[in-house]
Amino acid sequence: MDIRQIELRRQQANILFKEQRIGEALDIYQKSLAEAMKCVVPGTRNYPLEEQLSLLTYNICIVYYRQKNFPKSLVFGLESLKYLENDKTRNKICAVYLRLGMIREYKEVYERIMDKSSSPEISSLLSRMKLDKQTVEKYLERCITLKRLQELSKEISEGKVIPTDILESILEQGESVFLGCENVVYVESDKEVLVFGDTHGQYFDIVGILNKVFDGDRVFIFNGDYVDRGAHSVENFVLLLSLKILFPKRFYLTRGNHELLDINKVYGFYDEVRRKYPFSSSSIYQKFQNVFKALPISVIVNEKVFITHGGLPGVPTRVEDLQKAYRMTDSHADELLKGFLWSDPEEIEGIEESKRRAGVVFGADVTERFLEMNRLDLLIRSHQAVENGYKAHHGGRLVTVFSAPYYEGSEELGSYLILNPSEREGDQTISVSGFTRYRVERFGRSSHKEVLKLLCD
Repeated sequence: MDIRQIELRRQQANILFKEQRIGEALDIYQKSLAEAMKCVVPGTRNYPLEEQLSLLTYNICIVYYRQKNFPKSLVFGLESLKYLENDKTRNKICAVYLRLGMIREYKEVYERIMDKSSSPEISSLLSRMKLDKQTVEKYLERCITLKRLQELSKEISEGKVIPTDILESILEQGESVFLGCENVVYVESDKEVLVFGDTHGQYFDIVGILNKVFDGDRVFIFNGDYVDRGAHSVENFVLLLSLKILFPKRFYLTRGNHELLDINKVYGFYDEVRRKYPFSSSSIYQKFQNVFKALPISVIVNEKVFITHGGLPGVPTRVEDLQKAYRMTDSHADELLKGFLWSDPEEIEGIEESKRRAGVVFGADVTERFLEMNRLDLLIRSHQAVENGYKAHHGGRLVTVFSAPYYEGSEELGSYLILNPSEREGDQTISVSGFTRYRVERFGRSSHKEVLKLLCD
């Protein structure tokens, strides 16, 4: 296939894309790109071919952007820019960086855009994130550093509270990052992905396990319920929020049913904020709630593993339906959101009323239907304290992970899951499909003097 034929195929795909036949368009773009790559002769320049490669990779970038798979969109956007520098591609890369919370990278690319008047999408995104082109610089100047986070950790181990000005700054930064996110966030990684469940204010236990498992490649997903019940809910959430700000492509947080105004007033978080910040508790509590409202509802890993805090709603749901829901609310009146944040699985068929008075109890057929409808392999949820932090349901297609060891005086360990686990002798890896595997790891309590010691390359 020559360049002229490849261009004709690309134009065909463009028509399909405009007709909303996104999957068909993507298939043609990808096949055309593969054909174009066959024409590359190492060590030589072919400008018409490079232009074609730039166009095709840009088209694929746009398809993934439309599908809200921003990590994949970024890969192809950067690839397009390698072949041909232009403002259109830079604009799209800037939009992707903002949606991924990569503010520093956004600024570096934005400064290279020649015609900044051609960036209405960027202006709209910045406004959504409570930023503008001027305040981005201020955001970066105030941004928490790993060194400062480690200093705060030492102070916390000595019984001190996080200074009010630093706390408010971290909460404002975190809100901006999450306001750029969609309801469902896509994660792409060929490295190990660690999934944690409820942590409920057990700050020192989370510091302890992070000190053991953090490295330069792993991705971390925390699946809601950071506050209430535990004594260090403020510190626990601020730690994870700071890590999200510092490592936006490696740390992901979802919303749990305890990231909710009324629940926090009953189960301890509100009282903790009042106790630790008696002179500014109202404003600080509201800043926490602003971040909670902005937290995404779910994460999809490698397009095959769906992670959400509670479970499934009582009606058949596609990921696209969840993407359209309005999440910036203090109440979980929306039945779809209640399902994902409050529901529980049981070994039943169909749907039953939940004793929680929110969400539903759902059976294996509901799980199977959701996974099949959305071409997924596995559903990971949290929300319930299960034996030693892990339980498989519904024939292994759904699992619960809970990461608060010795929760409320129990003798149970906490657990986390490792997706894409590296093979190690003696380890038991659970295969869900040819592509989806995970391993269960358990952990106990840490000292109340534990200090964050993360090392970065």
